Amino acid sequence: MSSKKARKLYVHFEDRGTCVLLNVQDDSAIGDICELFLKAADFSSGVKPDQRELHAFTAKGRSLNPSHSVKKAIGKDVDIYLRLTSDRQHRVKGVVQSDAKEAAPISTSGGDQLCSAQGSVSAGRSEQGPAVQGSHHRTQSPLIAPLLQKAAEKETLQHYKAAAFIYKQVLDIDKEHKDCLTRCIQLLLRVGRKNEALELSDRAAALYPEDYTQLYLHGICLRDCGRFEEALDELDHAAQLGQQTRDKAYNEDELKVCKARTLALCGGPYAQASALLISEVLQHNPNHEGALLEYVLIVLERGLTSDATRILLRLLVNNHGDARVRDLFGRCLRQEGMVDLVCSEVGDTPTATSALAFLAAIARDHGAVNESLILFRRAMESAPGNPTHALNYMHALEVLQRYSQVLAVAVDLLQRTKVEVPYLACETVIDLLTGLPEQHAPLLWAKADGWLGLPPSTCQHKGDDVATNGTSLQLPNEQVELSPAQLDVLAILFTCIKVLHVGGALGRTYQLIKAVERARLASVKPLHTTMIRNEAAYHGCVQQLLRAHPPPSPLTLPPEQAIYLCGDSHCLPGGWHRLHVQGRELVVVPNLVTGCKIWHLREKGSFYPKTAWANTVASLPDGAWVIFMFGEIDCREGLLLAVDKLKYADIQEAMGVLADIYMEVLTRTVRERNLHVFVHPVPPVLNETRHIVTPFNDLLKERVREVERHVGRLRWLDVGDQYLCENRAKLKPELSFDGTHMAPVFLKYVNAAVESILEASV
Repeated sequence: MSSKKARKLYVHFEDRGTCVLLNVQDDSAIGDICELFLKAADFSSGVKPDQRELHAFTAKGRSLNPSHSVKKAIGKDVDIYLRLTSDRQHRVKGVVQSDAKEAAPISTSGGDQLCSAQGSVSAGRSEQGPAVQGSHHRTQSPLIAPLLQKAAEKETLQHYKAAAFIYKQVLDIDKEHKDCLTRCIQLLLRVGRKNEALELSDRAAALYPEDYTQLYLHGICLRDCGRFEEALDELDHAAQLGQQTRDKAYNEDELKVCKARTLALCGGPYAQASALLISEVLQHNPNHEGALLEYVLIVLERGLTSDATRILLRLLVNNHGDARVRDLFGRCLRQEGMVDLVCSEVGDTPTATSALAFLAAIARDHGAVNESLILFRRAMESAPGNPTHALNYMHALEVLQRYSQVLAVAVDLLQRTKVEVPYLACETVIDLLTGLPEQHAPLLWAKADGWLGLPPSTCQHKGDDVATNGTSLQLPNEQVELSPAQLDVLAILFTCIKVLHVGGALGRTYQLIKAVERARLASVKPLHTTMIRNEAAYHGCVQQLLRAHPPPSPLTLPPEQAIYLCGDSHCLPGGWHRLHVQGRELVVVPNLVTGCKIWHLREKGSFYPKTAWANTVASLPDGAWVIFMFGEIDCREGLLLAVDKLKYADIQEAMGVLADIYMEVLTRTVRERNLHVFVHPVPPVLNETRHIVTPFNDLLKERVREVERHVGRLRWLDVGDQYLCENRAKLKPELSFDGTHMAPVFLKYVNAAVESILEASV
């Protein structure tokens, strides 16, 4: 029911220092307000505009729909600002006199008097009004075009912070540059800075009230900021304008989809209206991707997962890069029966194997790791002997720590494949990969393998031609360019080396390294420059560890004499060495979570390292001591990249968010598991990132110390500065190893820190 309550309304015109005070009703339409203003104002010294040539705004520049009531349009506000539409601005001059000496009081129909230009109302309120649009014929600075081109190049490279800085430069030159405003709003929306986008869009919509793109973007900004009703109003206004002006940017289907998303976010009774809009679009355009994606959300809400999955399969074929599509596919695939449905939809076509592998990779990367295993396995089984599909399946098994199965897949591949790798004796390799027990506990392989230890190698050869354990190695007669399939076979073997080492079968690890060495050296291309560079990097790390820093023998100790080192590849150097704490010898058991960033562990994260983390924590024995050693990858690439992509204003903000994520995960882990957790600082190995690692460690130390008082089983290992010298500028020479990781000698500092913590807690 509309309100009949009377109110005073200050109507400002063109920001020229004068306003009209009107008595109106709450249910008066904004269009009627414009008509009242035209009747009340004095246009004797200029051209009186037509009501249709006036556009109304709030003080913040939000466009007002002429059909809306005052109450709906501005709530309890008392100001409305009017401006001429763009095609009239250059013709109308002196509409309301701005000179206080000439401004005469005018009575409204309600009998109240206007304030003069010197009055408190006009002088105090007009400054809040939208800026006056300049002439469309103004000369553009010659600096603008090259700046916009440079900004576009930065956006293409996803250097969004640099692009935003350039847009700001352009707007400093010309604050009303429409193209720059549009691009900057779109950029801010893309990176999730919705409040900043809305602030800029308020300004753009006020400047260009008859530009469809500005109104459309304004509607999106309002929606993303949770102002759904205002967003719907603005989208309706944009639709009317687009239809009237036949703007080239106007796309009825796109606008309907946008409005449907807004209605869906409103929820409740609006959901049905959203569904009807999507149906309208799909009836005449059944392949509209935006509408299909909204339809997926609708049917998922109704529990129709099968229908959603079928549509997502269509979308993945045409637009597999859309993160929303991939996320929804991973979400659907986790539902019962969806893997079988996907396999049925893919069928037995000639491209089925590649399609299964493609879908499996998407599933793995978006939270459906168990389901991806089924798809990877079916892809492998449909192309027996294909190294690529076997390698993908092995990596998925790694995520779930199914190391015995990893080796079994490698053996099966070597027995079936027709791919021959120069200088590789498959029979020898197969013997090394068989005979180990099913790994149900960390020390089973170590016990079965019987590692005897090796003296550090003293043999130094040039480049890659380093012999193992000081013995001579017959180099290959010639080097060749390995095919992708041959490289994948090597990657499979490198993965087995990593798995054997992490699992504690160091004797077999050492023997397998020797067995593949000639094949490795046969590649004319350095393997770190090929598509198997990640697997080659793990092989290189393990190889150097066993040569230069072999763990002592035997590895086997009672389970209660183990301390677990959980981390990314930085946990490998410490693996299987010893700590001596309170008179006890502890074996350091590596728990590798390949490629894991702290960022992956956030609540909304679904990337597979998060699953690997969860499986690693679940595998730890009750009451275990564990050292968490994460964050190096974040500091090396994640933090800087996030700032460069405008996710955060600066590196300090990014560090704060990352520390929050880590602390939430650590405290939750301690609460849910009976574990004694030691937090290791980010290894400060690389010169290039130490300026990030050091302050992040300082922040992390502060956060952990704050929690230590309340969480008794969470402690900070204060060893970061002990790894550095020359005023924290360099890594100590004794810790130098391969340029990426610290040498195992870092454990002596860890040992002292753990001992100190335990002594202090007594």
